[in-house]
Amino acid sequence: MNFTSALKHRLVVFVAICITACGYGGRTINWKQEVKLGDGRVILLERESKQGPHDPLLNIRMELSQRVAFAHPDSGERIQWEIPNGLLPIMLDVEAGVPYFVLRAYTVTDYNTWDCPNPPWLVYRYEQKDWSRTSMEQLPARINEQNLLSSAEGKKFDKGATDIVVSVREVAQYLKERNVVPNATRIGREKVNPIGHGCHESVLIRLGRQSEIDTRR
Repeated sequence: MNFTSALKHRLVVFVAICITACGYGGRTINWKQEVKLGDGRVILLERESKQGPHDPLLNIRMELSQRVAFAHPDSGERIQWEIPNGLLPIMLDVEAGVPYFVLRAYTVTDYNTWDCPNPPWLVYRYEQKDWSRTSMEQLPARINEQNLLSSAEGKKFDKGATDIVVSVREVAQYLKERNVVPNATRIGREKVNPIGHGCHESVLIRLGRQSEIDTRR
């Protein structure tokens, strides 16, 4: 488990204790984000973030749940979705009329809860009025770059405004400043070392994925 993952794991425990012992102290933010699709069109994604109490040590608020809504760029259908627990949205795009969401686990605990996906992404597609999980192999190859803010954080959200709209340009700038590692916003199809991402060996054994246990540690 790397340092950042360990801090996030401890913060989840802290938030749970604080919610129980100190009262909720959280907030709900309703905001919008412009999303540039792969074909160049821009849609407006309505978002709701329910966050826990502010953590003074890391100066962040944990996302407890998220809801999203948008108009299908082809049909105009209004699509709503509550993001599955423990996941953060990374990308939204539409291919051949089918909307896709790419998400990642929020914390180390969430990564294990979702059976340590490898590659470390979860893909959902919208068909027949519902979202269902699909495999990475079913994600169109051209969909490979982050275009969403994964959470409501930053100076805009600290001002308590209720009419926040984050533009395409602001999203690009934020991702550029936040992700200093090369290709950090790329949705890669490569396999990773799940143990290095905090996966417990017991999860891989239960799933019959012993070959993914890195014995060089």
